Amino acid sequence: SSFASNVKPLMVDMTLAALPDGGAHGPGTAAVDDPHGAQSGQGGVVQVEALSRDTTLRDALAEQGWVHVRSQFELVRPADDLPAPDWPEGVTVSPLGDDPSEAHRLVYEEAGWADVPGHTVRDLDEWVDLFVTGEDPDQQVVARADGRVVGVAVGKVFPDRTGWVAQVAVHRDQRGRGLGTALLAEAFARRVAAGATQVGLGVSATNPDAPRLSRSLGLEFAGEWLGHRVRATT
Repeated sequence: SSFASNVKPLMVDMTLAALPDGGAHGPGTAAVDDPHGAQSGQGGVVQVEALSRDTTLRDALAEQGWVHVRSQFELVRPADDLPAPDWPEGVTVSPLGDDPSEAHRLVYEEAGWADVPGHTVRDLDEWVDLFVTGEDPDQQVVARADGRVVGVAVGKVFPDRTGWVAQVAVHRDQRGRGLGTALLAEAFARRVAAGATQVGLGVSATNPDAPRLSRSLGLEFAGEWLGHRVRATT
């Protein structure tokens, strides 16, 4: 489907997504042809993503010295009959506001986003440029409890009317209360209100919450992206 062959995985902290037809979004196929230059940061590409079903591209990556290091699953569902968010007691929802620094701190410090293999740390300016600037502020969800930010979900609606959640993060001391599921449900509802006809997100293959998310929100497996890095040289 068009969903699995576009740029959405770039919204999940991936650097370059190579498409099944041989094209790419990002610095381009030169990164595949010159993997060691890419590894050293030329053009900013340190990882290439390929769909698991694209055996031609995967073979080409292997020939050029790229090795599979991790996987990410796309989980999607139709936009109709979405479950309503069930917020834990004491949690309120607020807009992102003019100062995104508190939300950024929650994502990277208090929720440990980059602790997950494949996730990267982004400074405030880079995070704002990627997830906030030019995006509809009503699409971003911030959860608060006791006067502090305890959860964040950011994303957008793509031109093909897929509502995507790029990041969902919950404070370490708030986990196990259903807050992450509520954040996703609220984010999905906002995407639908903005015109999305299907909704989804990407999860690491090592994420133990993936099966629970699939069951609780009716998400289904739509594809696997294989992350490749340059084979280490001696």
